Amino acid sequence: MTSQTAATRFIGLVLFIVLFSPASHADDTITWGWEDWPPSTIRDGEFRNQGYADRIRDLLIERMPAHRHEVVEANFTRIMFEIESGNLWCYIGARKTAEREQFAVFSLPVVIRLPHRLFIREEKRSLFGSTEAVSFASVIDNPDLRTSVMRGRSYTPVLDQSLQQAPHVQQHTSETNAIRMLLFERIDYLIEYPQVMAHFISELEQDAIPARRGTRLIGLAIEELPDISYSRVICPNTEAGVRVIRAIDDVLREQRPTSRYREIIESWHDDESVLAIRRIYDSVFLTLE
Repeated sequence: MTSQTAATRFIGLVLFIVLFSPASHADDTITWGWEDWPPSTIRDGEFRNQGYADRIRDLLIERMPAHRHEVVEANFTRIMFEIESGNLWCYIGARKTAEREQFAVFSLPVVIRLPHRLFIREEKRSLFGSTEAVSFASVIDNPDLRTSVMRGRSYTPVLDQSLQQAPHVQQHTSETNAIRMLLFERIDYLIEYPQVMAHFISELEQDAIPARRGTRLIGLAIEELPDISYSRVICPNTEAGVRVIRAIDDVLREQRPTSRYREIIESWHDDESVLAIRRIYDSVFLTLE
């Protein structure tokens, strides 16, 4: 074999590897979309990038060196638009719904979520009945009680169906603005996770809203919700998106049983919530597909 022939074959082999190796696809550059939504993702302050979704994203990037990664801050509406448009954007913490499955693929569960609560101003408690837990059906059917939901967000299939049919539901794109609406009585209740509300309320207490600084918000259990739900990584339902989800699942199968991952999931929860998470971590969370 001549040196020229050998060189030609070598170049051909290199081109084959470059062109056909899955990791070399240009469309396998993952854009990790995220929004400032403490304690899931934290943009500023002492705990910057220490939210549980921040840390899961860093872990996935660390364990997926064959892919290129970009991290882009954007609001949730923009992120979902990019995914629905087929661009290789992925988001950590999405709920799997039939509507989203029309344009997206989902990883194994990545986060354990304790149920949403109905947050209200304490002085309005009598408007929501006398029982410890409230019936969401009765609340949403009351036209005198106003709420607002995050545009494009799922609040579990049970609540989503009722929210979509209610004519008096507003929409927002910022948790901070939604809580301000609640404090200033532009809405009567807000559906949110307890740990999310705790973070934003502590921030707003230091904000310049003296007229509402003394207002106390309380969270009511919602009868229709299960005790615990799960969220996943969402990517577009394209050839590249499916490849990425498979790679993510490989990492999750390896990492979710570890103490490192367990600590991430338990972070930002109080002691009672940690116990609830531990009760189902091995028996349920690690068995779900």
